[in-house]
Parts: sequence; structure tokens; C-alpha cells
Amino acid sequence: MIAPWLALVVGLSGASTGFAQRGGADSGRAEARLDDEGWEVLERVVAVVDDDPVFLSELRRRAAPFLAQAARARSIVEREAAIDVVYRQVLEQLIDERLVERAAVRMQLSVTAADVDRAIENVRRQSELDETQFWQAIAAQGMTRGQYRELIRRQLLSFRVLNQRARGRVDVDEAAVRARYREMARRAHRGVCVQAYDVFFAYPPGADATTVARVRAEAAEAARTLTPQTVAQHPNAVDLGRICEGAVREELATALATTPVGAASDPVAVPEGVHVLFVRERSGGNSEIGSYEQMRPQIARELLEEAMQRMERQLRDELRRGAVIERRL
Repeated sequence: MIAPWLALVVGLSGASTGFAQRGGADSGRAEARLDDEGWEVLERVVAVVDDDPVFLSELRRRAAPFLAQAARARSIVEREAAIDVVYRQVLEQLIDERLVERAAVRMQLSVTAADVDRAIENVRRQSELDETQFWQAIAAQGMTRGQYRELIRRQLLSFRVLNQRARGRVDVDEAAVRARYREMARRAHRGVCVQAYDVFFAYPPGADATTVARVRAEAAEAARTLTPQTVAQHPNAVDLGRICEGAVREELATALATTPVGAASDPVAVPEGVHVLFVRERSGGNSEIGSYEQMRPQIARELLEEAMQRMERQLRDELRRGAVIERRL
């Protein structure tokens, strides 16, 4: 239960009172509330997370950078509705932060000032701004240095709680990376037509493991050495002519979509042997997405970020289910 003193109005104006006469305040439930005598409440509790209060002043301060856009609404009704949405969204964020802080205490996790310094320096370097330019950019977003440092601290703490909870539960396997790459390749070669050679290395009937390895080595050597001048003379080369989307099996379509013009694809193994495709021309579509090996690191990062975002949502839901949350906005 919330301590009795938290329900009292706290004075913010230097006087003992927590009220001021209303005048010119933006509308919206968090922006103005009058008591029975017509005085505006300057401080009150807008939410309680277990026994931890969230105060109106904190909500107003955190919402401030987002209110300018909401205030540009065309009518008073739209403006008030937009401001109300901002306050409610920021309140939910504050509730989540309280839950993360409590989880961090239970897990004995913390963030030091040095951690914050390093994180800010990393952000500054990545932005390619000098010290003065960086803090000017922060100020342009409506934040002081102290507010920005607190933002970074909260983000680091949330990340550490998430990492602790996600340990052993978030993984990106090779099958998922390949599946995403195939989907990218399918999108890339929609509407694509190519002119290509197929240099096919067939497995002899009844080929054993040694023979299969030899055939694959021959195909790999061809993929490394074929050029626009030599491909037509290769004894295994077949001119496929003009091939458009849907004309070949998926493995070959992916290779045709991702191989640069004037180059050979990586060997494509099928039950009958190994294909090496040499792309002469390409038209249509948005087909330059790179080979699997080139794209793999990027795809793996994207899949990991998506997995962490799902885990973050799950963590938030778990923390909320385990807490008593009262909203008073």
C-alpha cells in the first residue's frame, strides 16, 4: 500500500502549498487538474507500481519533448486528444522503467557513471560529431545533459536486465538466417529476367563419397576461374538463354538473383550434381542483394535484434503480471 504521505500534495513553487491559480496551462489530464476551490494541482501521484509512486512532475518533465508536435494539431479537440495520448504513452513507459529498476535490484544489477560516460562517448563517435556539436544536438531535442545521461542510464540498465533474463533463451540458428536470405532473394528476383550459362557437374550413377567430393571440387574450381571470355568454351556449359522468374527451381533462382552480372555463382548442390551459374545480363527487379556469405552477418544481426525485441516484450509482460499497478491519470 502507498504510504499516507505520498497522497499529500507536495509544494513545488517555494511555498508550502501544492496548488497554484490556473492560468494558460495546456489542456490535457496531466496538464491541469483543479481542486474543489478552483486551484490547479501542481503535484500528485499519477501511478503506483507496487509501493513505488510516479509523480505528475516527472510525467510532465518526461513528456515535454513530445508535446510540441502534439500541440500542432489543427483544432483544440485534436490538440487535447494528442496531448492526452502523449501523457498516457509516457506514463506506460515510466511504469515499465519502475518495473525494470525493481527487477535490477533483485538481480543485483547496476549502471555506474563510468558506464554512462562510455556509452555516451560511443554514441558521439558514431554520430561523427565533436563534443560541442553533440551536446548542441541533444539540446535541440529538448534535453539537458543530465536528462540525456539519465536516459542512457535507463537504457543500459534495461539492456542488462534483458540480457540477464534472455541468457540461453535467445539464439539465431543457421536455418533461420538461410530462410531469411531465401525470402530476400525471392523478393529481389520478382520480375527479374537473366541471360545465363549453366555449368553443370553431374554425379556419376552410384557415386560414392569420394566421387561426390571430387565433383564438388571441380565445380568450386570452375566457380573461381570462369570469366565472361571463358565460360562459353567450358565443356559443361549450356546457354540457358533468357530466364525469367519462376522458370527454374528455387535454389537456382536464388543464385541467379544474387550473382553479379559477369560473374559465376557459388556452387549450387542438387541431388543430381552441382550447378555453377554464370550471369551474362539481368533486367528488371531489384536484384543486387549480395551473396549469402556477404549478407549473412547483416541478416544474423537483424534476426538477433528481432529476437531481443520479442524478449523485451515478453519481459515487460512478465514484470507487469508480477506487479500491482494503479494508474491515476
